[in-house]
Amino acid sequence: MDLLKQYILDKGRKVGRQEASKQRLAADEHKGPEPEEVDLSSIRTDRINQRIFGQLLIKTYPTEAKGIYERERAGTLTDDDRAKLEAVQNVFPYEVSHRKKLGATIENHITLEGIKVFSDIAPSSFGYYADQLKDRNRTVALMRDYFANLALSDEPGAAAVVEVFGKLQALEEKGEYKRALAQASKLAERGFTPEEFSVLEEGSLTPEEAEAHEEIRKKRAEGIRGGYEAHFGVRWKLWGDRLARLSGFTGPAANLAREEDEAFLALDRAEATDLIKERVSERTTAVGSVFNFLLLKIPAKIKVNRILRTIHKVESSKAFAETEALLKEGAKLMGQAISKDKRFADELDEESRVRGGRQARAVVLDPIASQYSMKHWQTIELNEKRYLETFVAWFNSDGMKWLNAKSIKVSEIKDAAAQNQVFEELAEEFMKVQTENLTDEYGEGHWAQLFAASYREFADEMRPYLLKSLADEFAQKQIP
Repeated sequence: MDLLKQYILDKGRKVGRQEASKQRLAADEHKGPEPEEVDLSSIRTDRINQRIFGQLLIKTYPTEAKGIYERERAGTLTDDDRAKLEAVQNVFPYEVSHRKKLGATIENHITLEGIKVFSDIAPSSFGYYADQLKDRNRTVALMRDYFANLALSDEPGAAAVVEVFGKLQALEEKGEYKRALAQASKLAERGFTPEEFSVLEEGSLTPEEAEAHEEIRKKRAEGIRGGYEAHFGVRWKLWGDRLARLSGFTGPAANLAREEDEAFLALDRAEATDLIKERVSERTTAVGSVFNFLLLKIPAKIKVNRILRTIHKVESSKAFAETEALLKEGAKLMGQAISKDKRFADELDEESRVRGGRQARAVVLDPIASQYSMKHWQTIELNEKRYLETFVAWFNSDGMKWLNAKSIKVSEIKDAAAQNQVFEELAEEFMKVQTENLTDEYGEGHWAQLFAASYREFADEMRPYLLKSLADEFAQKQIP
């Protein structure tokens, strides 16, 4: 193959991957082996692939997919329909590759260590779900499968989580992160454990913490000032705090607020300093202790100050702040994804409470994922008697609520044409609700879409029977 043809194919490969990922790719992101072509029959016979294909067709042609499936079921596909199906088939390998890449990224970050980090940093969101099971290995396996499946299902929540993981990985490769990690290693070399950092970091304030404390002081001063004014009234407003501030002083209220805050900070600093002194003393030899005593404990003080500076470098580094923010964001997004999935959240809760009960399922496969299962559910759902019974049950509950919400009283409508119009709207509402419910229940895969097409055709055929059922129902009520 000549170079020109190779260039053309490489351009097409990049365009295909961009179309699948819905974003512009960097120069090196489209390199590598081209995904193998997949024929339509092998796509339709695989439970996962048929699901992705159906989703991809809907995503690519959102307003036309329904009609394409209806015509495919009826055997009346047009040339334009076939062209669209082929276009989706051509993009399909890149879509699968893209989704698997997202899933792999998730698996690389959801490890025993990763679960602990995300749980501890967000105990009320992701940690609430991740800490429900005692077996951490099972938690890792569940969460990996769950979020990898979200990625394969092209769920926005999974893409958001992967984006955070990508930012974390990129940050860990930067020099700023490596320098902060080197400073953290110095603390470990001096015998401090990670669990002690929450005490150590209280020894000094980062710029952000100092700013936060300043806000706390202002709010506290306002509260104190309000108390003074309530007690002293006009005299305080004229001669107290206001006079002091007009004279260039901060005022008694602000002074008191500052003193209170500084007292708390002093306690924190003392706790951190005491821990550092204790560790320095533990690691000082007998000869060193004598030497330190003779030099008025100056060597120990120098070591304490060096450690305090190291702690400050770690906590005030840009890498520390960015990593903390990304970890919190990732944990929050994962917690939100699970909280929105009532099925998974409930099953996690049940497994944690009931010994020997049903285990949580990370993935629930679509009921309709093959031609066989489609025909099975057609036999069950496309049943006239069942459909009419379902309609009667719906009418007596949700149907009546629908009429009440629209303030419609059919018995008071005397005009036959107007009454028939209400019956038409009722039938239409039922058909819409039923179709939506079945689509949600059976999935978005290729075979589920074909089933939905057959169900819509069946519903249209059943419309006259629904109207007759309504007419008979209200005719009986009007008989004296």
